[in-house]
Amino acid sequence: MKKVFFTLILLASLSLLNFSYGQRNPEAGALFYASYLYRSNTQAITNPHIIGAFYQIYWSEIETSDSVYNWSVIESQMQAWRSAGKKIALRIMWSSSGYWADPSANKPTPQWVINSGARIAFHQPSQTEIPLIWDPIYQRYAMRFLREVARRFDNDTTILFLDVTPGAETNPYRFGTIDQIDPSFRQVFLSTPASDGRTYNDTLWKNIVQRYIDSSALIFNSLPLLVTLNIGGMPGSPNRLIDFGNYAVARGLFVGQNGLRGSSYSTSSNSKTAFLNWAIQTKNFFEMVASTNDTSVGTLMEVVQASLRVRCSYLNIYATDVLKGTRGHPTFDPNFESALIFAASQLTGGTTSVKTEQDIERAVSEFSLEQNFPNPFNPVTKINYQVPFTNHVSLIVYDLLGRKIVTLVDEVKLAGKYDVTLDASNLPSGVYFYKLQVENFSSSRKMILLR
Repeated sequence: MKKVFFTLILLASLSLLNFSYGQRNPEAGALFYASYLYRSNTQAITNPHIIGAFYQIYWSEIETSDSVYNWSVIESQMQAWRSAGKKIALRIMWSSSGYWADPSANKPTPQWVINSGARIAFHQPSQTEIPLIWDPIYQRYAMRFLREVARRFDNDTTILFLDVTPGAETNPYRFGTIDQIDPSFRQVFLSTPASDGRTYNDTLWKNIVQRYIDSSALIFNSLPLLVTLNIGGMPGSPNRLIDFGNYAVARGLFVGQNGLRGSSYSTSSNSKTAFLNWAIQTKNFFEMVASTNDTSVGTLMEVVQASLRVRCSYLNIYATDVLKGTRGHPTFDPNFESALIFAASQLTGGTTSVKTEQDIERAVSEFSLEQNFPNPFNPVTKINYQVPFTNHVSLIVYDLLGRKIVTLVDEVKLAGKYDVTLDASNLPSGVYFYKLQVENFSSSRKMILLR
């Protein structure tokens, strides 16, 4: 009891002092989303453009009985990545949805915690047990579990970061499935009391999210922590994405958002501005809304471009999309590989220059060499070409006999669209060819100089 009292006093003091925790700086890059069906998949490990895998932790799977922790399953799944020199990112799934494929998703809270008196809101259609994270019994055991996670991973250098987001992306429960399918559940949730009799209200939720952020930052000393942001309350309540983001960044945490599409952040908005500002102070994490099998998501290249518009450091990519970009996999598609190469070269962790909007717009998904314009020409013409990933590029002009006339490009180029001008003032009239060469790709076109 004294320990709990001391913790509450310390948290209150930190709030009054606007305490700022130290910045933490690991690397950046694209991640393989090892969701339920792909937890044991090792095919993407060989992909050189992926820095590691992103795993989810269900409390109910780890602490199946009071104070008894079983990490063997998830450790065995992560070991293959570690052995290959890859990194791991983790997320604690405090609140989930029974509509998901994972059988643990309808019971994220251990049964023994509920038996101890912690209250839940039950969504009957999906059979989902939704924790009331302000419940004092739930809080007591959740913080103890967080300390166990810290004991195991805080000094593990193979772990990139841990997502500790309270609730469901700072929302009280999963709106994307439960609320969208069954909006009437809102009243059930709002009227369900915790073990101390308190029901949800907006101020209570704000305070409890901030308390979880503070507690997490105190419990971990070395491991970088992440908070993924959403509206931060019930539908119709004030949007606290920026408020919670500022609160987390001030305490040294990474911030991010799930639900990225290729069209995301294509126009100015308060949230876009916030993420751009946060990128100067910390690191931004983004996760795709779904795989590109859903055509509304856009292409993988478009998703990567969207992440760069908000200066993303870590991009969590759905497993099927990573596998399509992995050589040797049956679904391999070079366009997906190009997107992964582009992500690997452009995602920044603060050690490389920030990409401008112009850099992002240059991004492309395939090789192309266009017809020069004008053609015929006298004596100047322009040649446009594009490359989907950083590589050495050569563009050379030849005569009809195949003799090299002039080298227009002979250097490493970032992925993007380019143009080059040929001034043929010193060349005689005639037919010429120009050839683009990048690794195994080559393309040639004919042009005519008429005086």
